[in-house]
This record gives sequence, C-alpha cells and structure tokens, in this order.
Amino acid sequence: MEVAIVGAGLTGIHAALELAAQGHAVVVFERSGSVAAESSFAQGGLCAPALSPVWGALCGTQALELQAAGLSDAGWRWAARQARGKGWTEARQAALLALARQSLARSTLLRKQLQLDHERSEGLLLLMRDEAQARKAQPLVERWQSVGLAHQWLDAEACRRLEPGLSTDTALHGGWQLPEAEAGNGRELCLLLKQAAQRLGAHFMFHTEVRALQAGRRPALTHGPAVLTGIAATAQRQEALATNGPSTVPSPREAQTHSFDAIVLCGAQPGDPLLAQLGLRPALRQVWGRTLTAPLRQLEAFPDLGPRASLIDDRHQLSLSRLGQRVRVSGGASLQAPSRGDKGFERLHEVLHDWFPGAIQPQQAQHWQGCRLMLADGLPLLGASGAEGIWLNLAHGGQGAALAAGSAQLMAALIGGRDPGLDLSPLSAERLR
Repeated sequence: MEVAIVGAGLTGIHAALELAAQGHAVVVFERSGSVAAESSFAQGGLCAPALSPVWGALCGTQALELQAAGLSDAGWRWAARQARGKGWTEARQAALLALARQSLARSTLLRKQLQLDHERSEGLLLLMRDEAQARKAQPLVERWQSVGLAHQWLDAEACRRLEPGLSTDTALHGGWQLPEAEAGNGRELCLLLKQAAQRLGAHFMFHTEVRALQAGRRPALTHGPAVLTGIAATAQRQEALATNGPSTVPSPREAQTHSFDAIVLCGAQPGDPLLAQLGLRPALRQVWGRTLTAPLRQLEAFPDLGPRASLIDDRHQLSLSRLGQRVRVSGGASLQAPSRGDKGFERLHEVLHDWFPGAIQPQQAQHWQGCRLMLADGLPLLGASGAEGIWLNLAHGGQGAALAAGSAQLMAALIGGRDPGLDLSPLSAERLR
C-alpha cells in the first residue's frame, strides 16, 4: 500500500517506521525543515504509564486544570469539565493505560532491535515533600494497585540512597518508585527512527504543507511549499541540510495533488481546515509548556550532583530527567502562550536547585517553550476518521513520548487490515460526534 503521513514529530516518525517495516510505501509530509522541529523538539521525554493524564485527573493534581482556572477560555474549560464528568469511564482509563504499556514495550523492543542510543535513563521516583502530600496521592496509588502497576514506597532515606544527589536541606517525606518508566532525548530518537525508516524505503518531504484532503477509495492530498520567511526560514533550511541529508525529497515549487491508499494525520492545529474537511471540529487547544536543559557539572569529588534517572516533584508538577550528561526539567501547562516577563523558567531553575543545588552552570542552560495539541478530555484521537481512507493519530498532548510507539503499532495494524489487539473505540473520533 501507498501511505502518506502528515507530520514528522514523535507520532509521525513512529508511524512511518512501523508502516515501512510492514512493506508499505511511505511518504511523510512535514511543514518544518526537520523531524521533531515543533512540539517534539525538547519535550520532557518521560514515558511512564502510571502517570498518564488519567491518573493525574484522578489524583486531582493535573497542572493544566490548575493553570486554566484563571484563564478566560471559559468555553474550553466548560468542555473539559463536561468531558471529565462523563468521559473518564473505566473503558477509557483502561484503553489509555493499555496503550501506554504497549508503547513502553514497543519502545523497548525497538531500542534493542535498532540499537538506539538517545540519552535514555530508566525508572521514576515520584517525590512527596510531606505527609499531607502523600495522603493526597493515595487515590493514585490505589489506582496503581487495582490495575497491577508496579510501585514501591520508599522513605526519605531510601530515596536518597536511590538518588544520592538529592539535597538534604530540602524537606522530603518519601516517594513512590515506579520501575515501568523511562526518559530520553525525543529529538535524537526521532532522528534515529527517521534513518531507520529511510533504510526501509520511507521518503520525507520537508518544508511541505498539506493544504487539502479528499477522502475516497484512493484518498488524495494537495501539498505545496510551506511559507517560511526571514531568519526562521534560513535557520530551518540550514538545519534540514545538516540533519536530513541527501535522502530528503525536496518540496515542489507548485501545489500538487497525489493519491494514496491511506493517509494518516499525525499533526494538526486548533481550527485545522484539514479536520474540518473531514467533518470534525473537535475542541482542540494548544497547551503551552517549557523545558530547561543543561549539562551537569563534572566534579570528581561529587559524582552525583544530578539525578541518576527521572523524578517528579509532585507539589510543583515538574519532572527532572537524566539525559546522558545533561538534565532536563519539564513542566507547566497553560492555554496561553507565555508572555514577556513570564517567570516560568525561573520556577524550573528554582526546583532544580531545590533538589540538586549546584548541579549545573545556570548560564549554560538552554530554555525551550512549545505547545502540544490536546482535546478537552485529555485523550488522543486514534483510528478511522470517518472519512474513507483517512486515519487519525494525533492530540496526544504531553504524552507523546509515552504513547507514540504504541499508537503507531496499532495504526499500522488497522491500516493493514489486522486486529490491533486493543479496543481503541474509547479513543476514536466517534466520541466527538
């Protein structure tokens, strides 16, 4: 089959690899100049089934809800409340957990088969600063127990043995150790998976914008050069030359229409005309987040200045992950783009210094902020779009790293006419109709 994929972030790259591995002729269309150039560029990279959005909602500590409380987008907040009120069914919770677990298993297998090295670390420690915070997390723990997720309570002393770099001056009651978790450099992973997909025959068309879709037995898409101007255009084209190499298919100068056996949407925007053409007008929103990435100090006398694996500060809803010889701090969720003078990055620095004082040189830190696409119910869109020949694999929100590999595997099965092995109806577009 000839398959087109729209979007070359984590979900699109995984989909390209899975479909190419099954013998399909794959073409990936991406409006930017490289893979993982937008929301996947410097995201937290944490893959932990136990901390999917469902568990955050059950625990009542979802950062998005806290941030959204003071925003003016009342319509979306209303939709979110409605979705949470009637949408967080057992079936949807079970489907999302099963998808996250399958994704982690698939990621592990791909890493071993392809010998991927993307600054990966294993394990997660959910830190509780005091007893009250630990009690607040009890519904989450009970949920882990009910679905059989591995977890272990560690007191403060055991936490510091596991992570010897943790500051003894910061209050720590204890933490939950979650072995079913990993973190890694998402952009580096995308580059490696792209190379693997190309070896299997996949083609990539960068600086190419998909402008229209036409459903049918042989669905078609119309594409043309993406509009890039000024410094951004120059930087993206230089980056594309440096990272994509001669195997990248250049975008034609004029708009063209091509037919395929299947088209998979792995990227979209709020009010996206492509979704509207399919009769879908979901309440999609861009949710903004930020990350701080910095090299760790290398001191022989203090070899454990930073984290060994991944940690989450439950009070501030921030993750701290080891990426090779660097640390990445990620968190924050807002429905509005950060404004000038925003102090979100200061919080990332403060929390990092709180747990690992002196671990980095602050002047060497790299700051990134970007947005990911979310639906009001926090669940992804997976499966048939309702329009013949067009499939959906998008709106993973902040869980792209946790769900991309499994989503791609299931989509490849559906497109190939095979049983995906999981009931995806709770995550399908039908819930929006």
